[in-house]
Amino acid sequence: MFETPVLFIVFNRLDTARYVFEEIRKIKPKYLFISADGPRAGNIEDVWKCKEVREYVLNNIDWDCKVKTLFHERNLGCGKGPSQAVTWFFDNISEGIILEDDTVPNQSFFFFCRDLLEIYKDDPRIMHIGGNNYFNNSKKYTYYFSRYIHPPHGWATWKRAWSHFDFNLKDLEIFIKKNEINNILKRPNLRKLWLEYYSQTKYGKNDVWDNQWQFSIWQQNGYAIMPYLNLVKNVGYNENATHTKNPSHRSNINVTYQINEMIHPIILNHNPKNDDYKIEYLYLNKPTLRDEISRILPSFIKKLIKLLKN
Repeated sequence: MFETPVLFIVFNRLDTARYVFEEIRKIKPKYLFISADGPRAGNIEDVWKCKEVREYVLNNIDWDCKVKTLFHERNLGCGKGPSQAVTWFFDNISEGIILEDDTVPNQSFFFFCRDLLEIYKDDPRIMHIGGNNYFNNSKKYTYYFSRYIHPPHGWATWKRAWSHFDFNLKDLEIFIKKNEINNILKRPNLRKLWLEYYSQTKYGKNDVWDNQWQFSIWQQNGYAIMPYLNLVKNVGYNENATHTKNPSHRSNINVTYQINEMIHPIILNHNPKNDDYKIEYLYLNKPTLRDEISRILPSFIKKLIKLLKN
């Protein structure tokens, strides 16, 4: 039986929740926490959809485990809903894995998180274990250290780390005034990007929780662990989603890979340039070297053929 606690956060999407739950069901966690947001005000369809999801999950727990539920009667939204679920999770346990209803892990993800939660449990520098890599550039080691959590489609952490989470970003202005953000974000374009995100989040224009979690990690000068191979795919990129409506977004990776052997880096090998490159690719649509070659090569070949003919 899988000993690491798992939190499953659901709402009204049975189609995607089924995929995630089937992977949870395979691993058979000994401790399963289920948090469900409530129906949106005035949305009759939500009432039966939320009920359908909750009943499906509860009726399909067919292994011996300890189950705790947090079922809301009213809708908290995409920010408070998940963040309050995680806080409730860590009110009960000291470390665990978090999956939302559209983040489908493979089985490697669970063991990846389990092992790293144990190895780094007493290292305050490490605050987040992610399941995503949007480049799948396999290296000598199984994972690397990053300042970014990327879009967190499946992740794990500890109570000690989540204790720093601040949904309201009350220390944001102080962080900016002290120029601490400049120590994290060296490039002006990335500073501008994240300051816009944080302004929108703090003043209620962006109903999220992950921007605040990213800030909490930066404020503590912390790091995230990210795998070199993608372990979780998001199946919620469609018109019914709140934030992931565009299926062609670069973070929509449909392939996951198994980890055959865990090879740990000897030191905390953080690479700031690699970090920045990935964020520019994901959020600023910066082309990769492959993209540039693909763009230039056809024109170059045409010119070369013309020269050869002459």
